[in-house]
Amino acid sequence: MHRERLNTCGNHRHAQTERETGLFLYRVCGCAQRQKFAELFDLARLLEPMLKSFSEFYHVFDFDVDTPGNGYRSLTKVVYFTFRSSNVYCEANRALPYCDLCFIGVAAGSLLSSGKYAMDPELCGEKFEEITKDINVQLLKGFWNITETEALAIAKISSVPVHVNKEISFLPESFTLPLTSTTSQYLTVPVPLTYSGRAPIQMRLISHKLLEGQESQELNNLVKSSGTSAKAERKLKKDLAPKSKHLVVHFHGGGFVAHTSKSHEPYLKSWARDLGIPILSVDYSLSPETPFPRALEECFYAYCWALKNCSMLGWTGDYVCLAGDSAGGNLCLTVSLRAAACGIRIPDGIMAAYPATLLKATPLPSRLLATFDLLLPLSVLMKCLGAYTGKAKKPEMTCYFCPPLSSGLDPLNSNIIHPQLDNSLEEYYQSPLLAPDHVLKGLPPVHIVACSLDPLLDDSVMFAKRLRAIGQPVTLSIVEGLPHGFIGLAKFSKEVKDSAKICLDRMREVLHLQQPAQSETK
Repeated sequence: MHRERLNTCGNHRHAQTERETGLFLYRVCGCAQRQKFAELFDLARLLEPMLKSFSEFYHVFDFDVDTPGNGYRSLTKVVYFTFRSSNVYCEANRALPYCDLCFIGVAAGSLLSSGKYAMDPELCGEKFEEITKDINVQLLKGFWNITETEALAIAKISSVPVHVNKEISFLPESFTLPLTSTTSQYLTVPVPLTYSGRAPIQMRLISHKLLEGQESQELNNLVKSSGTSAKAERKLKKDLAPKSKHLVVHFHGGGFVAHTSKSHEPYLKSWARDLGIPILSVDYSLSPETPFPRALEECFYAYCWALKNCSMLGWTGDYVCLAGDSAGGNLCLTVSLRAAACGIRIPDGIMAAYPATLLKATPLPSRLLATFDLLLPLSVLMKCLGAYTGKAKKPEMTCYFCPPLSSGLDPLNSNIIHPQLDNSLEEYYQSPLLAPDHVLKGLPPVHIVACSLDPLLDDSVMFAKRLRAIGQPVTLSIVEGLPHGFIGLAKFSKEVKDSAKICLDRMREVLHLQQPAQSETK
């Protein structure tokens, strides 16, 4: 009954949105070029038979009956929205609709024309080259990094205050970690070297309270800057809280080419407060200057460093969750795969929000949404994936991955295992969806939070279905009506804020944290 009431409310909101969109078009459209829009509208009408055929089989691509969602469903909803909004416009205008700026008509036409690229791989390749050849990655980086500037960091101004917000920076040194199979053997964690050689590891430690260890001189020696003055920190030491049993290691999104922990700081502060635990966010090197595998190397090193130095992070070392969105979700999965391959401790679980699991120019149904997506257009999506995979750039230094436990022993010390070169692993360390079953079985429980209006929706659904098929613990949540990157928009919309709580709930599940009382969530 409750579900039916929610559906009724949702349908009412959608109908209201459609009416408002149609009336908006009526107000802004002029009376020129009637024929142009008429052709677009007629083109959109041709989609109806295809949509009906979609509705007959798109349930096959759902994760399960309780989680309806995939690219076919999303395409159908978007185009039906097109028809309804256009019909409202017709009623308001009492004539055939036409408009130069009618993005809805363009969207429908774009969807129809996209179908031929899904059917013809050669044509798809030609179109891909056409739409990406003039896209400048540096321009994308500059645009997306606007949120890094103090003048435009609106969300940061209203963000949750925290007692610890320390930028950590240090030159890495190799160290050892014990293997999970035996305490008598250790793995040497290598220094990231690919492309740019030995360079500082950058991280941000956020904690709502000052925890034991976070005030240590050992940590302060690594701090580049702190959001807390020395006087305020001395005052906080009087109320020093005990170490937390839980830690979240976070990898930010940004298409592998943009952002740092600073861009994601507002919601990370909220996580630290709501979960009551420290958050360690990793600022990995970005593409295209340092493509794959540099970011993976640094994120893996940072994860291992956190295990080794748990005390100074205010963490007992008991429970750890990897969390990330988009590109960061990909890194959560690949860092865990590498930890499993190396035989060291894997995280207790992963929370991946709308992760990229297939870094290839594959015409998945949901990726057709990117042909008219303003937040993640197709040309931008493909350019980011290409920048990270770095097909056109050869590494200046050899990339090393960890060997199976039966190889890689140091001849001088049989207790130490060193990473060895293995280029055959490259593909699934980029695209975890392509990893073989025996590799995926090394993952911890995976919790995926996807959104219906996301070009990467099918990445999430297909990966969740693969894990379930091999018996791996996995959950998939699909939030309706939200675009890629919605986590960072929680401050601006109640609907987004409610959906972002799903991410918190999944992390609580991984870390065995109790759900907050109902009064605390209001």
